[in-house]
Amino acid sequence: RGNTADINLFLINLLRAADIEAYPMLIATRSYGNIVKDYPLISQFNRLLAFAKLSDQTFVMNAIDDMRSFKLPSLEDYVTEGLVLKKDGSFWANIDVQHNSSSTYMIDLKFDDAGQALVGLTSQFKGYEALNLRKKMMNGGINQSYSILKTPNIKKLDSVVVKNLLEPSKPLEIVYSYKNPENSMINGELIYCDPYPVKDFLDNPFNEERESYPIELDYEKNFMMVITMEIPDGFAVEGIPLNEQSKLPGEIGSFTYRSAIKDQLVQLSIKVKLTRRTLPHRYNAYMKEFFDIMNEKLNEQVVLKKRSG
Repeated sequence: RGNTADINLFLINLLRAADIEAYPMLIATRSYGNIVKDYPLISQFNRLLAFAKLSDQTFVMNAIDDMRSFKLPSLEDYVTEGLVLKKDGSFWANIDVQHNSSSTYMIDLKFDDAGQALVGLTSQFKGYEALNLRKKMMNGGINQSYSILKTPNIKKLDSVVVKNLLEPSKPLEIVYSYKNPENSMINGELIYCDPYPVKDFLDNPFNEERESYPIELDYEKNFMMVITMEIPDGFAVEGIPLNEQSKLPGEIGSFTYRSAIKDQLVQLSIKVKLTRRTLPHRYNAYMKEFFDIMNEKLNEQVVLKKRSG
């Protein structure tokens, strides 16, 4: 028990007792403001963390949250650098976290006799993506797992299976099964299908109002969604989204969309990669265009048509 500094100083002593090199690190959290490094006054810092070195790796730890892997600082603590306090010479150290945060969705979609979409979805979350969802579910119950599904009539879920909820060192896995009448629409001999149950990128935060501000994302991330849609008997593909690829300057982000028809299956693949979390303000226009391209693609439908005869 104690405040953050008490607990992390105790952690430092435990690490040292285990012959692991460890020191206090002072930081200014994200919401507190930037540090003037030439004059590092104590008033510029508001948090004490544990800084540890093991072989050629360094770790920045805050022991107050038992649902977070020791490799992940909280998002408030995930700043650029901190001041490591050492008797024979304090020094500035970068906070470089190898967290591999990702969301992966594997979706099987088929249609019943009425043309309604039947969806089976297997999802896996790592790093901060898993941490954020775990906290939601620990605070608000299993219903919070539905929050990733940006689709109508979510109460029609048939089943939800959650794996590794209480094991923060492992990926969080959630398997869904549901029927969604509003996922597809029948119009005469045509079925219009919106196949994307997850649309993480439809909210575009980049606009003209923030053109002069630097960009600070929560963290680097990877997103992948693979959809396999079964074409019902007696139907053929009338329309399918075309392939698309977009990259941000400097290789800091990419969006790839692939579509294919194989036998009686439609296969769609979406990959998004963001490799930097802080960007200069000139990237606002690039980011707006990048998100607009993704939004437009995730609003396109697959159209199936009943075969004549």
